Amino acid sequence: MSTLQKNFDRLYETLHTELSYNETNKEAFRKAGQQALRALAKEMGFVEHRVSFNPGGIAVSGDHSLYGMFAEGEGVVLYISQGAFGNQAGYCRHIKGLKDYSGGANVWIEKRELLYPGTLAAKLKKVAQARQRFMGM
Repeated sequence: MSTLQKNFDRLYETLHTELSYNETNKEAFRKAGQQALRALAKEMGFVEHRVSFNPGGIAVSGDHSLYGMFAEGEGVVLYISQGAFGNQAGYCRHIKGLKDYSGGANVWIEKRELLYPGTLAAKLKKVAQARQRFMGM
């Protein structure tokens, strides 16, 4: 099993624990997410990227983000959190740069998609390359 797969398996597991009002589980989620997103960024071959975690308050899981650029104007952002969306783990969208905080249309990511990081990477690449459809250009 690859390191990427192991990291995403850990992230998936932590998403199914109680993260609000539980600092131990929240810290495990933070670590698992950071490792998974750094491994994903490496796998995807971004020319530049940024991985971050916003812990939020005690009542929430916190939010992971991966901003990655393939080329100038061609990038993708991925957000992951426990959220209140049932099967949703987060979303991704096209971005023009690492400081593009509005980007294109949201494309939802289901929790089960985290079990298949190779397929998730392909989806992220499609979103990054489909800027005309998402940006209305």
